[in-house]
Order: sequence, then structure tokens, then C-alpha cells
Amino acid sequence: MVGITAFGLSVIVSGTIFAWLMLCLWMKRDLTLQKKSQITLFLLAGLAGVVYASFAFALISTDNASYYSEGRNLGNIDYAQILSNARQAGYIVKGPNYLDSDISEATGLWSPRVSQVRAYLGDDFWVSSVDYYFSEHVYMEARFENGSTVVSFFNESRQSPSFTLFETEHLPDDEMAIGGLKAIFGGSDITARTYLDQLKDNIKEEGSTDAAIIVAQPPDFNSIYTDMKSRGGRFNFTETTGNGSIRQVFHEDGRVTGSINYIVQNSKIIHRESGNDHVIQVDPRGGINIQVRLAVGAEMPEADYRSVFIKMFSDVGLDPGEVEHFEFEYTPSSGSQIAGQFYGSNYRQ
Repeated sequence: MVGITAFGLSVIVSGTIFAWLMLCLWMKRDLTLQKKSQITLFLLAGLAGVVYASFAFALISTDNASYYSEGRNLGNIDYAQILSNARQAGYIVKGPNYLDSDISEATGLWSPRVSQVRAYLGDDFWVSSVDYYFSEHVYMEARFENGSTVVSFFNESRQSPSFTLFETEHLPDDEMAIGGLKAIFGGSDITARTYLDQLKDNIKEEGSTDAAIIVAQPPDFNSIYTDMKSRGGRFNFTETTGNGSIRQVFHEDGRVTGSINYIVQNSKIIHRESGNDHVIQVDPRGGINIQVRLAVGAEMPEADYRSVFIKMFSDVGLDPGEVEHFEFEYTPSSGSQIAGQFYGSNYRQ
């Protein structure tokens, strides 16, 4: 975080200095236009070098090796008491977060007043997206972002869907599509038809491999929830694994008809020793994820970091015997993938 902050600060400072130099340069009357242009190009190259070097520094300063797990669910836990125990034991407690964002940066719908959901998730959660499954291969997704809604349609029966164009015939039939759009926004058939027509125009004009439309209004969650229950009489919630992501899946006659994706809060409990961070990520639904962060390329015997987690679990009120059930993988650098994407190398996620 410090490295990224320094990167942003260096870009602001460099840009300010560059703007001041440009102003001084172009106010000089004793230089020819050609000379000013040459100096401008030279300064632009220098600015690019500063930005490039600053980003490299940010990567280095935030990079780390890690031992990480996939996360597990331990069932019923006392989330508040665990955090209280962690603070009393002297651990660093960070949060609450929603995935990796604090509440001011999180996106979605905040705690809709739907009694069935609040009874299970409590009052503090986000709704991030919903999915409507029209058939085995055709479905619609609606993502909620900053007061707008991004609606996308998918058809997995297409050959090589990542490389072939999405055509209007790949959409569900109009009645299904209008029904889904009407449920999302709680509007009329006419409004839903307008959105569908706009989507079809986008498909014809843009020639893309996907089909999406951005509607500048939030969804009507009560309408969505009522419609989901009418399509699937039974539902279940998936288990969280530490980051607070949870999915409500609706079923009818053994077929998944839709789902709603929620985000409950999570917190991180950190034990910092000799430059290494042992991290427990925990959410109120019993999800636990654990990770060790070390210097780039550094390693640690498995017995050593497991013994630290056993003590941490005991200190915060979790069953220390659960530590043995976590499986760890090792990566020598978390920043190599970012660097590969930025510098255009062959790194892949």
C-alpha cells in the first residue's frame, strides 16, 4: 500500500513539475517553434521514464512471497468475540472489509430490506449481482455498480464463445429476456422492451463477443427477490471461505433457475514477526482463510507457520485443531503477474 501511494504521489509531483516547465517553455519568445517542440518531446520522454521507474518501485515495495490456502468454512462462530479476543491478544485487526474494499469503496446494493435475507445474513451486506438461468446454456447476469446496472447475456452453446461474435439469435427468446429485465428494474413490459431493443442494436452495431447494456439506474431488489422465488421454490446458501462472498441459489425440479450474489463483511487478524505476516481472514458466516506473507523469494518451514497459526487460533477462540486441515500452496512473488501485464511479458494469471 505504501508503494502504491508513493507511486501515485510521484505521478502527481512529476506531472505538476512537467506542467510548470511546459508553461515556462512556451512563454519564452526567444525560442523557435521547432526548438520548443524538441524540448517538449525530451521532457515527455523524461516524464515517461519517471512514471515507469515509479511503477517498478511500487511493485517491488508491495511484492511478497506467500503461503496461501483456499479457505474453509468452520460453521457457527462468534465473529465479534473472535475479533475482540484478537485485539486483547495484541494482534493487528484490519476491517471490516467487503472482499478487499472498505465500506466507502465497496460497490453494489447496501443491505436491502428483505426479511428472508436479513434473517440469514444480518443487516450489513452488499448485493453484488444476480444471475437468471433461462436454459442449460443461456443466462443473464446483472451487476450493480455505483448506481447503475450492467446487464449481460451469455450463450455457452456457441462454438468458441470467447472468439466468435455474439449475435441476436444467441439471446433467449424475447418473452424470457423481457421477463428478466422487467424483474430487475421493477418496470413495465414497455420499459423492458426498450432495454432489449437497445441491447439488440448494440449487438448489431458493435460486433462484439459479448452482449451487454448499461442502464443508468439501480435495480429493484424486492422485485428481483420476489421473481427469483417464483421461478425457484427452493433455495440454499453457499458457504463462505473467509472473504465474505456468498451465493443464494434458487432451484426448481432439480434445475438451477437463478442466483443472487452477496458480500458480507470480513476482517483480517495479523501477527507480524521478523518481517513476516501471518494472516487469518474471517467472516461472520464461519469462513476462514489463512496466509503467510514473506519477503520476495523467502521461504519458511511448514511446521513453523503451522505452529504460529495453531497459537493464533487458540488465542482468538477458534479450534486450533482445524489448522491441520488447511492445505497450503507457495508463490515466490505476488507481483510478477502484475508486472507481466504492465510490461507486456508472457506472464499469465
